[in-house]
Amino acid sequence: MRWPEKTMSIRSLSRPRPVIAAALALLALLFLPRVARAQTEEMLHRRDGTVVKGVLVALEEDGRKVRYQENGQEGIAALDDLLPESAYRARRHFIDPASGAAHYDLGLFCLEKSLFYLARKEFTEAARLDPALAPRVEARTRELEELAAAEKLDLARKRVAEKSEEAARVILRSLLKSAPESVAAKEAQALLAQLEGQAAPAGAAGAAGGVPAPIPGPGGGANPAKAGAEAGGAAAAAPDDKAKEGARKPLDKKAQKKADILKDIGQKAERDLLAGRQAYYEGLDNDGDGAFTRAQQAYDKAEALYARAREGFSGLVTESDADDEKKAADERVAEIDDRLVRLYLARGHLEAAQLNLSAAARYANKALRIDEENRWALMLRQKVTEQRMERGIRGRTSPEPTKTPGATGG
Repeated sequence: MRWPEKTMSIRSLSRPRPVIAAALALLALLFLPRVARAQTEEMLHRRDGTVVKGVLVALEEDGRKVRYQENGQEGIAALDDLLPESAYRARRHFIDPASGAAHYDLGLFCLEKSLFYLARKEFTEAARLDPALAPRVEARTRELEELAAAEKLDLARKRVAEKSEEAARVILRSLLKSAPESVAAKEAQALLAQLEGQAAPAGAAGAAGGVPAPIPGPGGGANPAKAGAEAGGAAAAAPDDKAKEGARKPLDKKAQKKADILKDIGQKAERDLLAGRQAYYEGLDNDGDGAFTRAQQAYDKAEALYARAREGFSGLVTESDADDEKKAADERVAEIDDRLVRLYLARGHLEAAQLNLSAAARYANKALRIDEENRWALMLRQKVTEQRMERGIRGRTSPEPTKTPGATGG
């Protein structure tokens, strides 16, 4: 008569208890995503143009190096040898995504690397996950704004020293728009006023809109010496040519219209250049995460934006009547060509990793049309040629006929 009791006992033992089942489910949720993440291949870009592609295993030496496996072989890459965005991805790979403190520490790392937009992203996520971090995040956000503004001000000073005054004006206006309450804003306002031939107004940092309107023609209240003193005492008095500039006759309507059109073209080109840089970084990010389709789309977007910006600046070089504006635009064209080379190398390595050898060769050739002696583009083309020979694929990998630098045609 005890058999039914025994049967019930066996059945009860074979049925999982709710507490145990819940614990097993929780463990699966905690550990399975980490295991899956650990097995995902990452693509990290070194400063020398080479690529680390493999499974990231661990951070070593207090996060200064990352150990990885590639084709069964282990290697170590120093984070300082990686591009800042790739170093960020390597660090991010090992953090607990649900930890506010981990995101906060990663934000500090981004600050150190001058990755200000990523630092802001990590600090925001840290405050969302852990409200107790909100005061520290607020303080870091203010610091972030000050650092970004100071960096822009330094860049504007360099452009002034290089006689690229129009480029400096664009940078200063951007600073005053994004960080009007920063410490650098007052000096930026004074420097911008000096460049535009007018005295800096009192309380410049708090001025509405952050940017003073230029006053054309003679008698516009220009006081270069005062503006120079307010900008940091760089000069006790303005050069003679600046004084003469203030006495120029106002532009006639036709010339003023042309100046306005060229100014609009320059501002649009600057916006396209900034958007292209952002798209390029998004491409690198997706590339490293293994999201190859999204990386290709981001790279395509960056290429189109760079090409549009280049066209705008090239137009300024041709049409502008001012030598300093021509020089500033020409420098921007050279900068875009350099960025296009880096973009083509990143895209070429991505296509080669996916064994899209024709596309990889095409992007190597695009880079070589801009810089025919670029060693990294030559190495990429050689790599593609060797892979073609191994796979028995025929196709042209030598440079195509010379075309206009920065052209997006394939």
